[in-house]
Parts: sequence; structure tokens; C-alpha cells
Amino acid sequence: MRVSPIKIEAQAVVHLLYRKAVDLRICLMLSRLGCRVKPFSTVEGFLGSRPDDGFVLVDIDADLDTGAELVEKLVAAYEGSLVVCICRNGSIDFFRRCFRAGAIDVLDKSFDDQRVIEAFSSIRASICRQLACLASLRQRRLRYASLTARERQVFRYLLDGLTSREIGGLLALSPRTVEVHRAHVHEKLHVRNTTQMACEYRELLS
Repeated sequence: MRVSPIKIEAQAVVHLLYRKAVDLRICLMLSRLGCRVKPFSTVEGFLGSRPDDGFVLVDIDADLDTGAELVEKLVAAYEGSLVVCICRNGSIDFFRRCFRAGAIDVLDKSFDDQRVIEAFSSIRASICRQLACLASLRQRRLRYASLTARERQVFRYLLDGLTSREIGGLLALSPRTVEVHRAHVHEKLHVRNTTQMACEYRELLS
């Protein structure tokens, strides 16, 4: 069967967790989508690699109950993991159990190649957006962590809408000194002004 090409903008990492043997059909599909596959035969091996990118694809090729237990174990051990399951002829109870455990999607490999590829493509796009948001948040946290104690005080008062004169009065500093701190804060956080800073960094204080 001929499968139509699908355009993918960037490479993604897929940690493929399997039980018996790697399913080459699935690997080829992921490869066609521009994904880099990293296979693991055990949860322990996967966790030992300390993955911090991509998503986990759990290939259930055995008993569904055993597969569901594997998903539950994985999600519980790897907090924040993005887990997708794929099986053959999965039951409704199995699908529900995987979703309750924290899987973001469950696919059936008995579908034809095109339907599976399209499902992978949709999941991949969604996960890439999530990973981009997480990466952006991680970068903002690192930038915020680079502020000195005094700069963090100025940062908080700026978010509260105070002027340099008001902040100086609270911190026993001259308005000019506050302006210097403000400039350093903007530079370290990579923002042009306080409005942009509030939009991008206010959530760090929640």
C-alpha cells in the first residue's frame, strides 16, 4: 500500500519501550515522520537513561492487563512523562485504564499505515508544542535564577506597578539606582520593557 508523504517541520525523539521485539513497521513510520527512535526493552533501562526530551511510545504486544500495568508503572516512576501507547485490538477497558494512568493517547496498530502515521503526526505536533512551552518555561526560570536578591526585589515591585521613585523609597535607594537595577533585570530576562516582563514572568511568582 502506498502511503502519502506528510511534511514535518522538525525532528522529535521517541523513546520506544517494547517487551518482546522492536516492531520495525512502527519504527519505519516514525522515521518517515522525521522522528529519531531510541528503543528500550525495560522500564528500568528507560528510566536509567534519564530522558529529558521527546515522548515515550509504549508498544503493547502482550497481554493487555500486563501492558496497562507497564503504563501505570512508567507514568508513576517518571513524573511529567509524555506517554503514548500502541497495541493491537485493544479493549475499551484497556484504553480507559491507560488514560486514567496518565497516557496522552492510545493507538491501535491494526489500523492501516496511513491512519497510524496520521495519528502519530497529530500526536507529535501536539507534543512538540508542549515541549516548546516547557523549554521556554525552563529558560525563563534559569534567567530569573540569575537575578541578584536586590534585582528580584526590584522585579517584584515592578510587577506590582510601582515607579522607580516608589521602589527607591521602599528600598532606601535613589531613583537612579533603581533604574540601573531595572535595566539589569530587563537585560537578564531578555525583555524590552516591564509590560513584556509581566507577560512572560509573572507566572513564576505564583
